[in-house]
Amino acid sequence: MNVGIPDSFRDVFYIHYLTTVRKLQGLIGDPHAAEDLAQEAFLRLYRHAPDDMARVGAWLHRTAMRLGYDYLNQRERRSQRCVNFRAGLPFTRYNEWGVISLARRLFRHGKWPRILVGLHYYSMISIVLLIASGLALYLPIVHTPLIPYLPYIYDLHILLGIIFAITLVTPFLKWLPRQRPIWRLDWWFPTALGGGIVVTGLLLWGVTLFPSTWRGPSFTWHGVLSYVLGGWLIIHAFLKTFGLRFDPDGPMGRVDPTRRRFLKYVGVGVVGAAILAVFQPFASLARWWAGLGTKGANPPPISSSSQFAAFYTVTGTYPSMPLDEYQLTVNGLVSAPITLDWESIRKLPATTETVNFQCVTGWSVPNVKWEGVHIADLVRLVRPLATAKYVHFYSFDGVYTESLSLKEALAKNVLLAYRLNDKPLPVPQGAPVRMVVPDMYGYKSIKWVNRVEFADAPLTGYWEARGYPNQAYIGSAGFF
Repeated sequence: MNVGIPDSFRDVFYIHYLTTVRKLQGLIGDPHAAEDLAQEAFLRLYRHAPDDMARVGAWLHRTAMRLGYDYLNQRERRSQRCVNFRAGLPFTRYNEWGVISLARRLFRHGKWPRILVGLHYYSMISIVLLIASGLALYLPIVHTPLIPYLPYIYDLHILLGIIFAITLVTPFLKWLPRQRPIWRLDWWFPTALGGGIVVTGLLLWGVTLFPSTWRGPSFTWHGVLSYVLGGWLIIHAFLKTFGLRFDPDGPMGRVDPTRRRFLKYVGVGVVGAAILAVFQPFASLARWWAGLGTKGANPPPISSSSQFAAFYTVTGTYPSMPLDEYQLTVNGLVSAPITLDWESIRKLPATTETVNFQCVTGWSVPNVKWEGVHIADLVRLVRPLATAKYVHFYSFDGVYTESLSLKEALAKNVLLAYRLNDKPLPVPQGAPVRMVVPDMYGYKSIKWVNRVEFADAPLTGYWEARGYPNQAYIGSAGFF
């Protein structure tokens, strides 16, 4: 072997050469091919001309092993084609012993076991399915027509998430082979971002276990991390399709998939997501920035309660009505039906409630300050009959309806609200007046209310007619 190696390095290189030949011979079982591959590795090493001798052994090891695996893959394909040609059957004696021999080489010399290859492909497929099912649960344009199937989609989303979490901890259960280096980004994105997605998903799943102050940011970061990981899958597929590769020795090059590296990457994702959800550094930074221009004024801190993830409407538009034209009708099984204009509503006793808002699609907003009128104040005005057991609510969009039992409507924190966080209620939030039922999912808090009816039978509301349960208490067993 003579590739123009400097005399001062010749002894060191020769030791590396002999070691490489032995390793390749043990891997592929052919001494002549092992020598050829070792010389090819040294030629590549000489062309790269590394000036750091400490890197020579590791670089040569990776290059030689990669050439050895390529040689095995090509030989396996040729052997399989030969077997299929000779026998036409998958389980001839030749093929059976060939598979056993190949399996021994795979597990003995560090080739990726088939179970890990399967997990790799499952991880990519599961991420695509998780993103698709998550969008079906969240996006109104997809969410609404799928309401009858949402319980099944939700269960599928949770199941896929659990299995994906199990695949992330597989390296703790199976020692990963060191001789098969992989691209750093192929390792980093699924582990770090996957760990963050699993943590934020668990916070969202535990509706009654974790505080809303955690689950609100968790919803945002759950979506952001999922979108980033989905974008990487597209880039990954593009690179694979066109055969593009990073520099093997660069910062994005190949690394050995060790448990320590796995723990570091997953730990970054898990700890990072937990910090974003629990400590909310960006919200703290926003509060600090807002306070710079108002020093000495002691302004109230900026609250995340105004950061609603979405403003839903069942008609595709946000209906609006001028305050001087707005009227609230209260009728049905009552002794004194009334119609209140805006000024009459503002003269009723005002009550404020600071509560959490939980949407059925998963996101929540903590510490939302509502101001409005208790249903009990309307009860004193209209005096419902003894037969009135339910209260129906109607929206002036002409479509949205909801119903509560009289006992549910008279709960102390249920309001007909007209202010949000000390500001007039915005139109997308249901102005001039909307319902607020904090103990139930958000679809019970009907917006743009213009009529309240007392009745002796329940009303099938808009969302209930499309599959949502009437008993919408947060975390209830009957809810998906």
